[in-house]
This record gives sequence, C-alpha cells and structure tokens, in this order.
Amino acid sequence: MKMMKVATLLTVATLFAASPMIAQETTTAEPEPATMTTMLMRVAKSLGLEGLMLEQFKAKFMANADVESAPFDQETKEALAEMLIERFDMETFLSEAIVPVVEKHFTVAEIGQIASFIESDLGKRVIDAQTSGEEFDFMAMMSDGSVSREEAMEAMQLFMTLGPKLKELQGGDLSKELETSMKAWGQNYFTTLMTEMIQNASK
Repeated sequence: MKMMKVATLLTVATLFAASPMIAQETTTAEPEPATMTTMLMRVAKSLGLEGLMLEQFKAKFMANADVESAPFDQETKEALAEMLIERFDMETFLSEAIVPVVEKHFTVAEIGQIASFIESDLGKRVIDAQTSGEEFDFMAMMSDGSVSREEAMEAMQLFMTLGPKLKELQGGDLSKELETSMKAWGQNYFTTLMTEMIQNASK
C-alpha cells in the first residue's frame, strides 16, 4: 500500500507546547524544534509502525540462521528475542538507521507534510481504504460530498508535489538504501545484545 510504504520508513509530535498549572500560574513551554526524527516519529506513531515492526522483528530474528545455530536452548533464544524487543527504541532506530537515508531525499518540511496528511481525517480514510485494497477516488468523493473540494485539492497537491519522491519508496533507490541501512543497523543491534548475553552467561 502506497501511503503505508511511505511511512515504512517512515517519526513523535513535531511541535508541541506544555502548559502546567503551578500555584495558579500558567507557563507555556517553547515549542520543540522540528527535526527529521520528530517528523518520522509522527508518521510512525500515526501508523502504529512500532508494534508492527517489533512483531516482524521478533519473527525474523527467531528465523535467522545465526540464531538457529547459536549454542543456546530454545528458552534462552526466546529470552534473547524478548530482550531485543524490550531494548528496542523507535526514536533511536529512526535517528540512526532511517534519518541518514531519508534526509538525503526529503526535507524536514516535506516529511512534516506527509505526517500532517496521515494524521488528518482524510489521510486516515485514504490509508484505511488502501490497506483494505480499495481504490480511493477523490473526484467521486468530491461529487458525493464525503470529501470537501479543499481537502481533495490539498491531498492531490501533496501527491503531485511529493509523488516522484514517494515512488522511490516502492523499489527505487531510496527503498534499496533504506533496506541496506536497516539491515546493517539490525545486525549491529543483534550482535551487541548477543555478545552481552554470552558475556553474562559466562560469568
């Protein structure tokens, strides 16, 4: 699904303010500066990518040849898999494995536009439709009034502006770069924790 692949990467809220009440005095924190990581966290959060990633991560980890040949019993391997998941930090993963690749192709503002669209009611409807394999016809929905002309025009403008770049997430150079980066990050992450477990077991 196109938008889902946009996000497979593809990060927590972009700009947010806090206003705690302290002795009847209200203070507003300065907005957190927008970064590529915060934009990608918004995308990941809106699409529920962390849960999906961890589920697939554990399955792939347990099926990995290195794990299968490791000198551990099944119970220990399961414990290692759980430790890998418990230690996984989405923000760290995005900043170290995804941002270095994405920032060569997209600006922070562009990822922010994608995040805002995904968070919008229309964006959620588009994603739900495409996830279920349905076509999303903006013109038809404008005709029956289920989508306003303004909403449809904004969405189409986004797709027209970023369309060529987004296509790179579907088998293009960006997709290949991301795959390579994520694989390298995952291998390093796995190796680090595997080494730690072996050292702990030998004590």
